[in-house]
Amino acid sequence: MTAAQFPEGFLWGAATAAHQVEGGNVNNDHWEAEHAAHSPFAEPSGDACDSWHRWPEDLDLVAGAGLDAYRFSLEWSRVEPDESEFSRAALDHYRRVLDGCRDRGPAPVVTLVHFTMPRWLHDGGWTGPKTGDRLARFAEFALPVLAEAEYACTLDEPDLMATQPVTGAMARRGEEIRGLPGPDQEVADALLGLHGRTMEVPRGNVRRAGMTLVGGEHLAEAGGEERMHEERAAVARAAEVLPDTPLVVTENGIATADDADRIAFTTDALAAAIDAGADVRGYLPWSLLDEFEWMLGYRPTFGLVAVDRQTFARWPKSSLAWLGGVAHRNGIA
Repeated sequence: MTAAQFPEGFLWGAATAAHQVEGGNVNNDHWEAEHAAHSPFAEPSGDACDSWHRWPEDLDLVAGAGLDAYRFSLEWSRVEPDESEFSRAALDHYRRVLDGCRDRGPAPVVTLVHFTMPRWLHDGGWTGPKTGDRLARFAEFALPVLAEAEYACTLDEPDLMATQPVTGAMARRGEEIRGLPGPDQEVADALLGLHGRTMEVPRGNVRRAGMTLVGGEHLAEAGGEERMHEERAAVARAAEVLPDTPLVVTENGIATADDADRIAFTTDALAAAIDAGADVRGYLPWSLLDEFEWMLGYRPTFGLVAVDRQTFARWPKSSLAWLGGVAHRNGIA
């Protein structure tokens, strides 16, 4: 790759996650934690961006900008609201989202689990002895959606999931976070095992499947510039560990109210991906919408599109059109 041109077939898109945009996911563990006394969450997710109903509008924004990929996740607690009680209506909803992608052009990138679990699983949690079988059963039921995805992701960022307030240990709300907090190792090990167990389902039935991992990018404080450059950027590290594995950047973004900062950040991130010399096949920034950002609530704004918190009206930012131009040129120069 050069700064002017990405490989033919490179995917340009945007990413979301069910609990962060859908709203009303009352049957999962995070909803319960958001409403608990002394909750670590700044505010509850509530209606989020109402994407459960407004997903066609979201897809229109993606396609209208000229992007050719859209990442979304399935909400397990909607598809299986009680153990062994599956909702075909909920699965059909996600099949309609997938069909909506195909109808408009963007390739669907589908995540099976993005942080949340059904409340009925919470007692055993990710470390429970039956969780692998339960997650595999969910994957089997969801296979009609996963099989039609361009890419299927089993678990979103298990290395980060193991640090979350609902699944592991997390920095207290309101404190500045420097680097990632330490993971709960038992949870981390369990999640990696769950990925392996779940991969048994899509293998041979899905175009491309894997899991997503979070990797830290380094920002230097005064005097630390030389040390920062000695460290490996996240894509370079992934390519180093998995030298023969194609990579897709499934999330990359900055929480800022200044859209010029977002464009500059994204430009630098794309340049870094090129410089890493890795086999990168796509770039899906985080995120399409200004959405619910877990324990920080709605304060951080990562979106290419602003969302009115009262009316749910979508307002595309200049960064969305800019990214569409990059996609059209298939290059950042």
